Amino acid sequence: MPLALRLAVADGLGGPKVYLARPCQYTMPSHGRNCEPELWTTARYSASIIGAISEAIDQAKHNTRSEQVLIVGYSGGGALAVILAAQRRDVVAIVTVAANLDLAYWTQRDGLAKLDGSLDPADFANAVSGIPQLHFAGAKDDVVGPDVVSAFLARMAHSASSRLVTLGDYDHECCWADAWPQLLRHQEAQKVLDRVFPP
Repeated sequence: MPLALRLAVADGLGGPKVYLARPCQYTMPSHGRNCEPELWTTARYSASIIGAISEAIDQAKHNTRSEQVLIVGYSGGGALAVILAAQRRDVVAIVTVAANLDLAYWTQRDGLAKLDGSLDPADFANAVSGIPQLHFAGAKDDVVGPDVVSAFLARMAHSASSRLVTLGDYDHECCWADAWPQLLRHQEAQKVLDRVFPP
């Protein structure tokens, strides 16, 4: 089961939940008639990907009769969460886990190919600065790391609504889903979530 789906199952926050994979993420090339290689490589955070996910959120809201959205994103899903929140007016909070929130910093730091066809969440840092945010990072994460989230937060003029929680024994995959209910009760998590779900 994908880690992000495990988080959704374990969160205990109540209300309807929808798990969305990135378009083309789990599609075999022979089955994805619209899945060009760029859509899972350099353009995986493109405007067309954001548009498709936003449409799916609209449909989920309609089906569940929901008016507001709390977006939780793991890894690249965190990047998508920030970009989506910047373009929607119904997002009440953003929660990310091990997320690559500054693509330019991340790709340069690790010597990765630039994601030329993608939007960079760091470019939307100020647009989402008023939305309550909770960003979890693992100190042992050698894929993304807390410095990538810090680079994103540094791009915000005002980050009072944002919290970064760095966990010493966590890496990119280890322990997030197993400890998710406890992590959401973390003191810094409560500062964000209490604004969305008043006690």
